[in-house]
Amino acid sequence: MTNTKTPTRIVYFGVGGSTGKTSQAVNQACEWARRGLRVRYWDGDNQGDGSTYFHYMEPPTPIGEVLAGVETIEDPNSRTGRRVATMREIELPVFRATAEEAEEFGGLAPEEPGQEDWLRRLTIVPSGIGISGTTLNDAMTAMTRDDLGPEKVLATIESIDEGLDEADLPDIEIFDLPGMVGSLHYLALKWAARGGTRGGRSGVVLVVTPDDKAMGKHFWDALAKIDSVSKHYPIAPVAIMPTRVTTNRGRFYVEMYETFKGNPKLENLVAPPVRETVHVPESFGARQPLLLWVPDERVTEDQTAVADWLKEHGVIAA
Repeated sequence: MTNTKTPTRIVYFGVGGSTGKTSQAVNQACEWARRGLRVRYWDGDNQGDGSTYFHYMEPPTPIGEVLAGVETIEDPNSRTGRRVATMREIELPVFRATAEEAEEFGGLAPEEPGQEDWLRRLTIVPSGIGISGTTLNDAMTAMTRDDLGPEKVLATIESIDEGLDEADLPDIEIFDLPGMVGSLHYLALKWAARGGTRGGRSGVVLVVTPDDKAMGKHFWDALAKIDSVSKHYPIAPVAIMPTRVTTNRGRFYVEMYETFKGNPKLENLVAPPVRETVHVPESFGARQPLLLWVPDERVTEDQTAVADWLKEHGVIAA
């Protein structure tokens, strides 16, 4: 049954290390927002690289503190004088009106006319190390000690939309997972399986690089993990995104790409490649996604081509 009220939920799964998963998740979030979708980005990586990319290096309250039950909000009605923040309270706007505001509070200011609209459609649930020193990894460790831990964490994550009018819901949510597979991956897959069709089709994006680590055994292991979860929850890959692809596209990449395209289960999942270029690490270092940093470069056009493919295949609605 189609659920058009619940936001579409996309999990970004990096196959192997240094695939460019977070760069891809952040830049696709921006591209989807540019197309008119309201996008919520969940930074599920303990390092907080996605938060850093959106210029939230030290968020007031990162997701780990909420999931670990750390009391960070002053509350005179509480016995301790503090309480645990809600997910809604830690969600942050990406848009800032001026560079000075962005420098003081985090987030991004428009560089050119027309950028304000899509920046306003983006929000982030940040990760990183909070004032208590608690991280997302700490929260996941605590979760495994509680028999009902996974259900409690999932309920806390989904509580972010409680009480919101339908008009205020995001169209689509991205959950950017860490590179090393752990309990959070299985939790996020279950979360995505409960997603709707408000902004497209919920599922998993696999980000791969043209090397044996990502396109070889690690890729098939990742598919096997998703398949194991799909036996209990309706979840499946919706795209395979080749990234950091050099212009000469060496023999290994060509052969593996043809293997993917020649596999009946995968041939309709392979998105256009995103080239390797210095502009991507530069944009991360500048805390400026590609649409702000180099809007007219070919790598930014690659992101547009990927989004076009996603729309054509029903993954996003715009």
